[in-house]
Amino acid sequence: MGINKSAYRRYTIIDRCFNHQLKKYWTKKEILKALNEADFVLSPSMLEKDFYNMKNEKDLPFQNAPIEYCHKKKAYYYTREFSISIPVDDEDIRLLGIAAITLNQYRGIEYFNQFSGAIDKVIRFVKEAKKAHMTDQVPFILFEKAPHLRGHEFLDPIIEAIENKKCLDITYKKFDLELSPSTVIHPYFVKEYHNRWYVIGLNDQKNELRTYALDRVQDISLSANQYVSNTFNNPDDYFRDCIGINLEDRKIESVVLHFSPKQGNYIKTQHLHWSQKIVTDDSDGLVISLKLIINHEFKMIILSYGDDVKVLEPKSLVEQIFNISQRVAKLYK
Repeated sequence: MGINKSAYRRYTIIDRCFNHQLKKYWTKKEILKALNEADFVLSPSMLEKDFYNMKNEKDLPFQNAPIEYCHKKKAYYYTREFSISIPVDDEDIRLLGIAAITLNQYRGIEYFNQFSGAIDKVIRFVKEAKKAHMTDQVPFILFEKAPHLRGHEFLDPIIEAIENKKCLDITYKKFDLELSPSTVIHPYFVKEYHNRWYVIGLNDQKNELRTYALDRVQDISLSANQYVSNTFNNPDDYFRDCIGINLEDRKIESVVLHFSPKQGNYIKTQHLHWSQKIVTDDSDGLVISLKLIINHEFKMIILSYGDDVKVLEPKSLVEQIFNISQRVAKLYK
C-alpha cells in the first residue's frame, strides 16, 4: 500500500504534538485542535484510527509509534523518545531547490543572515539527493547540531511562546553569580549576536524589559501568568542605537574614529553601524563619525582593529581604550 500524503501530514502533526518541548501529555481535544489549525477536521474515532495506524501500519517509513494513554493524566503521550521521518519525493526535492535558490538571493540582507546556515544545509541536501538519484523518497532530513552552541535548544519553545503569547518561567544563571531563582518573563522577540541567542521580554516582577542570553538559561517552562502584549518597543528599533545587545544607560554619544588607509577600505565597504558617516577620506586614512551607545561590544570592536584605529572623540572613550590597551601591554612585559 502506498503512503497517503494527507494521512502522513496528519501523522507529522500528531508527532509534533508528542515531541513538544514544553508539553508531554496531550488530550484528544488538544490534538484535534492542532489538526484543525492545519485544516484537518477529524472526529475522535478518526484520530484513534490514526493512532492505530501510527502504531501498527507496516507500510509507513516509521514503525511502532509509542503512543499510549495515561489514565492519571487522562491524556496521550510517547512512552519513549521517538520521531517520525518526513518523506521527500522528486517533486519535493525540486521545490526545495527552488526555495533554497530563492532564499539565497537575500543572503546579503541583515535579517536573513541568521538563516544562512539553514539555507546552506538545504542546498547541500538537495545536491546530495540529486547526486544519489533518489527517485522514490528520501527518508528524512537530518540537520547537524553544533554542540558548542549552548542554549539553542531553548530557541524553538521561546519562539512558540512568542507566537502563542504565553509567559515563560526561566531559571537563569549569570556567569559571575550563583543560580538565580526562576523568573517569569513575557517574551517579545529574539536576537542573534556573534552566534549567541538572546530573548528580550518583560520581566514580570520588575515590570521592565530585560535581555536574557540563552546560553545562561538553565531551565524553561510555560507559566500560567497572564501574558502582557508588547506595546513598548518595535523589535527593529530596540537595538537600533547600539552594536550587540547591551544598551547600558541608553545614552547616545557622538564618536569619531580614525582608521589607517588600508583598514579604511574595509570600513567603507562594511559599515560598523547604520549611523556611520565619512568625515574625511584621504592618503592619511579614513575618519568616520558614529552616533550610538558606547557599550562593551563596541569597545571590543575598536580593540579588535589594533593599531589600525584611533579614537578621536569622545574623550571618555579615548581614556577607556587607552587604559585597556595599557593593561593589555602589561601582560606581555
